[in-house]
Amino acid sequence: MRAAHQLVVEQTLSPARSNWVQSALAGLRLAQGHMDQALYLVRQGGIPADDPVPFERGPEHLTSLRVLLAEGDCGAALALSEHLLQQAQAAGRNGSTIELLALQALAFQGSKDTPQALAVLDRALTLARPEGYVRIFMDEGEPMMQLLSQARSHRLGGGYAVQLLLAASQIGDAPLPSAQPLIEPLTGREIEVLKLIAAGLSNEEIASRLVISLATVKRHISNIYGKLDVPSRTQAIFRARELRLVD
Repeated sequence: MRAAHQLVVEQTLSPARSNWVQSALAGLRLAQGHMDQALYLVRQGGIPADDPVPFERGPEHLTSLRVLLAEGDCGAALALSEHLLQQAQAAGRNGSTIELLALQALAFQGSKDTPQALAVLDRALTLARPEGYVRIFMDEGEPMMQLLSQARSHRLGGGYAVQLLLAASQIGDAPLPSAQPLIEPLTGREIEVLKLIAAGLSNEEIASRLVISLATVKRHISNIYGKLDVPSRTQAIFRARELRLVD
């Protein structure tokens, strides 16, 4: 990726390939938990979300959508996904439509609107099944696996959720990293605080829930940030989900 990005800097690649490299690099930074770098890479193009999105700029906007989801800005993610979805459908881009529906389902899930998330996922699965799309769903990780499990229970997507979950279990045969690959593991109380942060509770609400002082909550949060090597609540949640410390 460094070598590819150097070609972008040197303007060696075509605009379409340059955009793909920038988007792929942003996706890598996002997967590594480097939110600020991902944001910089996807936003330096400066394209307003309400403008028509040329096909070659599609990957850039998809990465931007994933950044919004990682930030927890589900409202903005829903607005952007709907805008991109309308264009993809109008242009007959089936693969893009499926991917956008999958991401939109995750945005509804993040907004705690499970019925709508499952309805959108049903559409994605119905379109994906005849073509055998797999990676579009696998690459979204644990949140998508949770949605697929619910889709299986409701028999959505013509049973395709079952096939995808089977594929995920086969991928999972490879050794998984330990649940807490940290130099210093979180304590039980810190994990409790982390789960309440992920649930959206404020410091005051956490103190009330755990019957501890506000100062103690702040100390726990400081310890959590240090152990996870993150500077903010948003990145702590992202890192915790990556490590499977919270749902």
